[in-house]
Amino acid sequence: GSLTFLGDLMLSVFGFDSSTTAAVTAAENLKQAYKDLGVEMDNINKKEAQSGRQRLKNKQIIDDETKSEKERIGAAIDNFKITQKHNKDKLNNLKDQLAADKEAIQQQKTRVKAARKEEEGVAEALEKQSELIKAQTKTQTDLGTLRTKITQDTINAENTVAGIKKTQIDKDKQTQDDAEKASEKRKQKRIADANEAAQAEITLARQIQKIQDE
Repeated sequence: GSLTFLGDLMLSVFGFDSSTTAAVTAAENLKQAYKDLGVEMDNINKKEAQSGRQRLKNKQIIDDETKSEKERIGAAIDNFKITQKHNKDKLNNLKDQLAADKEAIQQQKTRVKAARKEEEGVAEALEKQSELIKAQTKTQTDLGTLRTKITQDTINAENTVAGIKKTQIDKDKQTQDDAEKASEKRKQKRIADANEAAQAEITLARQIQKIQDE
């Protein structure tokens, strides 16, 4: 991967001070650091992929309005925690990559300086320095993108929880409205029944009076 390439780049033979033990050791350490960071990022991505099933299961609970508010919010929070764990791991990895990039550029500047002093291999040394600077810029861009994603993920999680709560409030209000309507309907029926009974009594009384008058 790109991190392995950067590590190999640091061990290139330039024909000057990089042949010293200190310079070679520093380059070897940096190469190993890039290798370790690459392995670490691969593992982070694998774990993220493996969590996909749990996140999908949670999403189904979140979208199921027949589930309780507590269960749906719990699923939303669980998904947020899973996502943020991956984001945090990636962020730390990229920060370490950026530190390695800066160290690589610093080492390369020393090589460029030595090349100029020896008047040999200057163009090659500068080209490799340019490649390292480009790699650093990409890492900085990746960091910015990830930080934006972390912010957006937080906003999305907050909106999801707010949406669940609103849905529950609407359901509770609807239930209350339905209950009030049912109560009013029963009340009106009782009034109608009472009126009907009263009318029946009046009709019966009139009939009795009519019979008596005859």
